[in-house]
Amino acid sequence: MNSGGASCCGPTSPGRNRAQKDECRATVARTESDWKLSDHVGEMKCRLSNSFRMHYSVTPGLYALGAADKLSDVFVSANYKLSFDKLRRSLKGLSAWILVLDTKGINVWCAAGEGTFGTEELAKRVAEAGLQNVVDHRRLIVPQLGAPGVAGHVVKKLTGFNVYFGPVRAEDLPAYLGAKYEASKEMREVKFTILDRLVLTPAVSNPRAVEVVRGQGLAGRHGRAGGGLPVFGPV
Repeated sequence: MNSGGASCCGPTSPGRNRAQKDECRATVARTESDWKLSDHVGEMKCRLSNSFRMHYSVTPGLYALGAADKLSDVFVSANYKLSFDKLRRSLKGLSAWILVLDTKGINVWCAAGEGTFGTEELAKRVAEAGLQNVVDHRRLIVPQLGAPGVAGHVVKKLTGFNVYFGPVRAEDLPAYLGAKYEASKEMREVKFTILDRLVLTPAVSNPRAVEVVRGQGLAGRHGRAGGGLPVFGPV
């Protein structure tokens, strides 16, 4: 992950007035899709050590992936680093914005159960990032796993942004985008394998999180909940 900053509004044009320049002073961190050796080591440590996992996080805020601009999609993530890493890797070759919520270093699944990946935190981060000045569209692509914690209609009321819930697996995101934000039946199918269960086992620490796994709301395109497990990758 590159710590260098990028203007949230692109290159400054000579014709911009003072107010427009003030709106664009905010900078965002840059990130990339390719993992470094340290990222692979970190993933391995997360599988082996719960104490390491509980402190494996990134700073909340807005990140630019590739040549993100005003037309680029906005993806929402927890600040658990492995969730963030899985998301950025799935977007290889694409330019996008990643809005990271402060989930206290907890993955999306458990954070939705605990309430840290939720409506208020999402609205807060949208406002703090000045997202309405960063992009021209009004789409937020939220992990399926966060569906129990995010009320799309409330986010719309508070921020003006529509919540879109992506496919079950992060690797299906490019196809999902190519289908104009429509997930196929296969993209919605949940395959919660033994490996997935083992990956998540160290993070299961509260009854509410277990309720989420047992089937609270596989959300539709704009936050309408249905049946099934909401998963956006195994973390």
